[in-house]
Formats: sequence, C-alpha cells, structure tokens
Amino acid sequence: MRITKYSFIVRAILFFVLLASLLKAMEYLFLPVGADSAMMWQGYRKQKNTDMIFVGDSLCSNSLNPTIFDKIAETHSFNMGTNGQPLKSSFLAIKKAIREKQIRHAVLMLNYPSLTDRNAFGPLKVQAAFWDAMKQDESVSANLAAYYDFLQFEDVEGKPASLNMMMPWIYHHVKLTKNEILKNIQDKQNKVNAYKKNNNQSIKYNKIGKILIKPRFKQDISQDSLTVLRRICQLCRENGVKLTVIYPPHPAFDVLSYGKRHFEVSRELKDFFGEQGVDYFDFALVKPKLFPIREEYFRDYEHINHLGKPVFSKAFAKFWASYQKGKDVSQYFYTPEEFLHSVRHISAVSFKEIKRNGKRCLNGVSYTGPDVKTEFEYQVKREGGKTFETVQKYSMKKSFPLAGLKKGKYVIRINARIAGRGKKAERSFEKPVSI
Repeated sequence: MRITKYSFIVRAILFFVLLASLLKAMEYLFLPVGADSAMMWQGYRKQKNTDMIFVGDSLCSNSLNPTIFDKIAETHSFNMGTNGQPLKSSFLAIKKAIREKQIRHAVLMLNYPSLTDRNAFGPLKVQAAFWDAMKQDESVSANLAAYYDFLQFEDVEGKPASLNMMMPWIYHHVKLTKNEILKNIQDKQNKVNAYKKNNNQSIKYNKIGKILIKPRFKQDISQDSLTVLRRICQLCRENGVKLTVIYPPHPAFDVLSYGKRHFEVSRELKDFFGEQGVDYFDFALVKPKLFPIREEYFRDYEHINHLGKPVFSKAFAKFWASYQKGKDVSQYFYTPEEFLHSVRHISAVSFKEIKRNGKRCLNGVSYTGPDVKTEFEYQVKREGGKTFETVQKYSMKKSFPLAGLKKGKYVIRINARIAGRGKKAERSFEKPVSI
C-alpha cells in the first residue's frame, strides 16, 4: 500500500500527539508532587513585585525566610534556593528574574563544595529537575529553547540522557512501586506537598565526627566555577542589578575542621569578587551581636534549622539595612584570629585512627579555640553491649592504644571536657572499631 506524503505527515503528527499524551500521563503517575524545584518555581510565578532574590543550594533555602526579612528590610524578596542547586542553575534563576521581575538586588549564597571539581554545573539529575520545573507554564518556543540549552551540557550532548528531559520523573527520587504510584496520585488529588522540608532537627553530636574526620577543603576552587561566577557578576552588572555574595553561618566546629583553609578560601573569594566589583561576606565569622551562632540553630554541620532560620533572617535584614545605607558592616565580623579566640567552648570532638611505632592508636581531636585546654576520656563496650567501661580516664592525653583490647568488634567513645572544670563531658563521639 502506497503511503502518500499527506498521510505520512498525518501519521507523524498522530504519533507525536500520542507520545506527548503518554509522557504526560506517565508524568502525572510518576513525578512526585511538590518536588523541591517545582515548588520554588510555582512560588516564584505567583509572587508579584519582586525586587530582590536569594539564590543558592539548600543552605540558601534553609537559611532565609523572605517574609521575615522583608518586614525589617522593607523589600519584596523571594528565596530561589533549591536542593543541590549548581552555580549554572543559579545563573539561570538570576537571568530569569532579571527578565521577568526586573529585580534590583540578588544575593548569591555559596557553599564551598559547590565550587570544587565540576560542581559549577552540578549533578545531571539536579540540573534536569531544576530546568524541567523552570520551563513549566512556559510557551512552546520557551520549552524548545530550554531543551536546546539542556542539550549543550557535555554530560548530555549526543548521549541517551538527551532524551531524559522528556521524562522528568527520572531526575527525582522516585520509587516506581504500585504503592508509591498510588500514594503520588492521592497526594496530587489532595494537593499534598510531599517534598515539604523536614528542617525540624538539631545536630546530633555523637555523629558529627564521621564528617569531621574526612579530608575537607582540600580541593581548589575549579576554573568551571570561577567562569560561571564571572558570568553571574557580568550578568548583574550589565543589567543594573546589585549582586552580593555571602557564605552562610556554620557551627564553629565546621570552620575549625578546615584548619587555616577556611580563612584562605574566604580571602580568595573576597579578592575574586572584589575584582568583579562585588562584595563578599563570610557569615561563618559573624559576631554574636548580629547573629549568635548557637549550635542548636543547626540541623547538621552546615544547614540552619527551624530554630535558626527566623533568627538569621532577622539578623541578615538588620545587616542589609546597614549595608544599604553605606554603613561600615565590618563591625559585624571577626577577623580569623578574633574568631579563633572567640571559641571558648568545645564545639565538637572526634577521633581518627593513626599508627604510632607501628601500633594502632586512636587520636582525639577537640574542636575549640587556642585558649581552651581539653581533657579526654576513652570508654569501650563490646558491639551489642549495653554499658561502656572507662579504659582511659580524663587527662590531657589525646591518644589511646588499641593494643590493650582483645580481638573483636567494639564501640569506642571519646568524651571531652575543658581542663580543670571537673564536669561531665561537654562533647562525645563514638563509632565502631574492629580489633
């Protein structure tokens, strides 16, 4: 049977209509309701008269409440932070807000790990989820333009991943089970935000050592990141947008765990942005008269929690008001030396395994300032045991030799207190150790 050009075109149109309908149906079934990027873009589209935005990853979305900020700063701001937001996505968010909202101010919140390796572009799944949500409710031409831009990523170009943009559920944490699909449909019918952030947590001090003992701040800021940062600075400069860059507050132990490297990177970033005509502020070094960095304000080593968010939002609004009036805001920040001497408590404790004279030892690390002397205590229990036995009493001795323990699996706890106070442990850390 001969197929005419006309019938071929009709069949092709029918094929693409059916394909689009199928993909839309699958998106309804599989794509989670209230996904992080989707919720952000929905809020962005609804808000009117936006003159200021905050952009960045989850540190940004968790740290600042625009409603609280606006009441003090007398602005109309919106938080465009999303989980894992790479710098390239921050660039796109600013560009879109400039075009559609005519914003006057943009605050970029940086996270050091996002500046290393190729993280300027971020994991492919994070990029795609952000882009897919961004193009919702856009025109067909805008969708095609967004898809074309997406194809330019080297992780996508000419690869099977280039087709995945049509299947956005791939980029979300989706479990394609019958129960999950039914729950997703029910959530959509009931308009439930299944991705509502669980930020009502506080630091668990007996676990943070797992992070502290890992090598951190070892990598240099990547050239990819610097390239995107220059583009962000140029974009704002060419469109008359005042860009301000900040590093968010962190618990003292997080800053101390980097050694001198935190202060070196802070200086590098300040110099880099200074060359671009942009101000950079390190709120990890903020003084308590503006924002007291209480560790109960954090849910882990870097994210502000539900208790800290309103406090920091007010503090940043106070800072912003002074900053916009041209006042000297350096009064709100410690120098590196001042910061170190301000830490007069034990922020955290951990231990790492070392070899001394060929024998295995645990070496305790106290995260505190130079004016504080720490006493350590080691306790041991068999794996599955109920009670700890003290094997090395409080002293200034940091290390504990493992040779005295019989072969087996143990949980070892290190306790730390300020020397001479005679109190119970201020901080503890424990982890399994096999002999």
